[in-house]
Amino acid sequence: MSRFVNVKDREKEKLFLPEREGQGEPDFIVVKKRLTNRERKQITTAGLKMTMRPGKAETAIVEQDIQSADFEKVLVTVMDWSFTNDDGEKVQLSRENLERLDEDSFAEIVNALDEWNTKREAEKNSRRPADGATPEPSSADPSLKAVNE
Repeated sequence: MSRFVNVKDREKEKLFLPEREGQGEPDFIVVKKRLTNRERKQITTAGLKMTMRPGKAETAIVEQDIQSADFEKVLVTVMDWSFTNDDGEKVQLSRENLERLDEDSFAEIVNALDEWNTKREAEKNSRRPADGATPEPSSADPSLKAVNE
């Protein structure tokens, strides 16, 4: 797998949201399988506010607005959704439409993303050696020869 994310042709994954009573097909969101470093930082720092407390020993107070962080997580990670309006017309994913969602629908999206990320992290961690050590590079790889000696 390349170290670089192909932003023009993203790998996607469809996540289904919990079914609602009287709903035919369950709604879904389409998410980016891999984020760029910039996108990850954008999510991580969203809603952070740092204030310096003056005094003998200056202290930095860092606060995070969770709502802003959740909005950014959805806007950066979700590429599409299946949501329609009352007339059955597809509603475009946008900040404005996210803000118009009812709180339960927004929470379903955030929960689906959190569960998906937790599952992905667990899978990634399960592929690491049990002792946490970094596997030795193969000495058969000539590009690593200088590193191995």
